[in-house]
Amino acid sequence: VPYIDDGKSAPQNISYQGYIFPNLMINTVREYVAVFQLFPINSVSTRIDMLIYQTPEQQSEFPISMESIKQDIGQIMEEDFVICRLLQANIHSMAYRVTMLAEMHELGIAHFYKVLSQYLQI
Repeated sequence: VPYIDDGKSAPQNISYQGYIFPNLMINTVREYVAVFQLFPINSVSTRIDMLIYQTPEQQSEFPISMESIKQDIGQIMEEDFVICRLLQANIHSMAYRVTMLAEMHELGIAHFYKVLSQYLQI
């Protein structure tokens, strides 16, 4: 995904994120590895679980506060949710149709479908 210089992400214009399945994502930063699991509850609600992993070296060098991480990630996710809600509302529009993925912003989605297609030999 495109790189945002927040002082935590990887250099070289990318952020190391990976989609295992559409409902499971891994995000690595200098201080920890975060795993996000999405659990649909109904057509308008989803529960998101976040698991944080640190090596002993990371724990020593970057002691973390789960409350601080929840606040940081929560703010970012709330910004994303605004966009997602607008997208969901527009899907019901007669003018909506899928054309192409936003290349730099949706590389994870394209990669997931490529790997899945190869696995299923489609």
